[in-house]
Amino acid sequence: MKINGATLTGTTKVSLFKGRYKYIYGVNGGGRGVRWSGEGDAEPIGVQAPTVALTMSTTASTANIVAAIQVVASGSGFFQPPTVTFSGGGLTAGDARHAQGLARLKNGGVGNIVITKTGSGYTSRPQIALSGGRGTGATVTVGVDGSLGAVIPTNSGSGYTNGATISFSGGGLVDAIGEVDITDGRVSGVRIVNPGSGATTTSTATIYAVSGGTSASARCIMSYAVTALTVTGGTGFAATVPVTFSSISGSGAAAYCNAAASTAPGVPVDPVITSRGAYFVKPTASVLGTPARAESLIRAPMRGSYRCGYRYVDNTPISEGGPIPSSLSELVTIEAGEGASAFVWNWANTGADARAAAVELWRTSANQAVVLYRVALLERAGGVLHSTYADTIDEATLIDSTRDGYALMPITLPSGQLNAYRFSTPPTDMQDACWFQDRAWYGANTNGTRPNSLLFSEIDEPESVADVNEVVIQNNTGSQDRVVAIIPYGAILIVAQERHMYRLTYVSQPVIDAAITLAGYRGLLNKRCWTTFEGGLYCVDSFGMYAFDGSSMEPLSVAVDDYWRDGIIDFSKSANFFVQADPGSRVIRFHYCKSSDGTTPTRALCYSLATKTWWEETTPQALGSAAVLNIGGKQSLVYGTSGGSIVKATTSTVDMFSGSTAIPYEFRSGPLTITDEPTRQIGVLYKPTATTSDLTLRVHYNNSATYRPNAVDSDRGDGAVASPAGVVIDMRTARSALGDSTGYSTARYSGRANDRSAGADRHVAVNLSGTQTSSPIVLHGVTIGGVTA
Repeated sequence: MKINGATLTGTTKVSLFKGRYKYIYGVNGGGRGVRWSGEGDAEPIGVQAPTVALTMSTTASTANIVAAIQVVASGSGFFQPPTVTFSGGGLTAGDARHAQGLARLKNGGVGNIVITKTGSGYTSRPQIALSGGRGTGATVTVGVDGSLGAVIPTNSGSGYTNGATISFSGGGLVDAIGEVDITDGRVSGVRIVNPGSGATTTSTATIYAVSGGTSASARCIMSYAVTALTVTGGTGFAATVPVTFSSISGSGAAAYCNAAASTAPGVPVDPVITSRGAYFVKPTASVLGTPARAESLIRAPMRGSYRCGYRYVDNTPISEGGPIPSSLSELVTIEAGEGASAFVWNWANTGADARAAAVELWRTSANQAVVLYRVALLERAGGVLHSTYADTIDEATLIDSTRDGYALMPITLPSGQLNAYRFSTPPTDMQDACWFQDRAWYGANTNGTRPNSLLFSEIDEPESVADVNEVVIQNNTGSQDRVVAIIPYGAILIVAQERHMYRLTYVSQPVIDAAITLAGYRGLLNKRCWTTFEGGLYCVDSFGMYAFDGSSMEPLSVAVDDYWRDGIIDFSKSANFFVQADPGSRVIRFHYCKSSDGTTPTRALCYSLATKTWWEETTPQALGSAAVLNIGGKQSLVYGTSGGSIVKATTSTVDMFSGSTAIPYEFRSGPLTITDEPTRQIGVLYKPTATTSDLTLRVHYNNSATYRPNAVDSDRGDGAVASPAGVVIDMRTARSALGDSTGYSTARYSGRANDRSAGADRHVAVNLSGTQTSSPIVLHGVTIGGVTA
């Protein structure tokens, strides 16, 4: 992998994390970090925002567009939207510059007309014609059934002391019955006992005296219900055709015809009455409706105040969360007071990085500064980014969601948070990062300007980290500390300082609902001095190793506290220390340096989770890092050496960069007390190898750093051969013609164990070393006789 245009400086180690998609991200506080897809070149994280503002100019307008359409009469009887046609306005018929519109119906009339094309070149208002959508030529005859609605006295008369009667005649009314009310010999009212039926016109009422009384009269008020419809002729109707009723008094009738069922298509037939209504005056009916009318309003294509900006986007596929945009440039304002026909955009691509694959232009609609609309997406041409553009998109087209290339972007969200400027690249001064829940988190400041700040990305956008996306860990006065690592741990994010641990949780928006609580008074040496295994977190700080479950801490290194207490560990080199769990052996290793070592660890303090015991291991090569990988379906521990190779413990060499090389190894036991027991023998239990693999056994007395020559002697035919440098054990399976090796060899060692002698040997340590080539080296155990632990 090589880095294309991305640089990381400084001496801190790179922190890696993987986002929602396939990309791996790396930061170390020495730049904005790198993104890698797993193949090919790496590239910088995010896309840098433009550093140079736009310059804008306008082209004066001499022609107008249709800006709005006003429906002045909605009409009636429309069964489908009429065709909208523009004419005049300074353009000839058929001119392609004419506007276009789409009528929408409401309750059988034209409710509104949507402009689908604003047109151009108008010097005056064009006329609008609405045609079609209604049938023609049909007539409707209405049949009614009338009855008495009311009888009103028109003259009360006099002398009706013995009462009066009333009768009804004419208009086709039958069976109507009424009673006359008399007050003081005069007719005071008429009550309808039976309204009758069958009337098609107004009936006449006649009042008769029983004996005596004259001059009384009354008028009939009729009530008509629609009982029959006859439709004659008509063409151009479609499907269900509504019938429209009209009358100077009354309402409620409803009916329709079915033009689709006609033997002559387009002719309305088979009227169906769905409501008879009630009318005092016989209604008329029609299936034609009334015409609709509309008028246009024109203006210049651009008029008012506009806010404009641009940004860069890369070519990350949509399926991988792209394209990734930059933050918007500084917005500039362009005024089109008397109207303009075009905007001319100019900008400089100074500082645009290699990831910028295209330029996006954005502007607001007139006289608002809330929402931006995309004007254009200009991809690189010949490897060069565009730097000028002629914008002729009028107001209506700009905000039309059906336009090719349409997009909108609020400048700020309804919550008041940034939107157009939230695509900032990650911070360059944070050396640790991780993926927690749905965001990337950045922390562990490198320059001391914000030692307890955490920055977080937008949701599922690890490359977008606005400056306002910040959470600060508060320190108590007089107890200053700094964040050294951030650790995703189940449902919480652990924020580790040098001397404190915090728990961070949030629901949806960390700026608003993040909760931070103190979890313990221990911390970490650096961002790599922790590891997880089987749900537990194992950490090392300046006081030792401890286990942490998110709320409680358990010290583990009490047995070897002298390493921390007595200065055995050289903390001046702690930047290169790291902790790693080995899932195969269930061992936690703390890789560290002594003062006599180089700056990269060649030794490790090892803690067995199974036996709760400690020991020390040394390696012939400096190890800079470790990780657990899935190799062949098995979780395996691999190391990165100071030479740049990657090796896997207990297997053949794996060097992913420079080919296969032999791997030296070495093990030295702790000092063991020598006893007077005469049987001093060292036994090695191993797995026989397929090829020659020599294991050299040496002994060190009294904590000496050098081994004692000729102190180990064995040459008895079981694979242990004495030499001045020590005993060499050939672990090869077929080392003898007499049969395969059993995997166990012994050798004797010497030593003076006289307690009364000043020159006596008090302690002995066993050293095993060799080189692994093609066959894996597996040592099951070492037994040492003549000593006590």
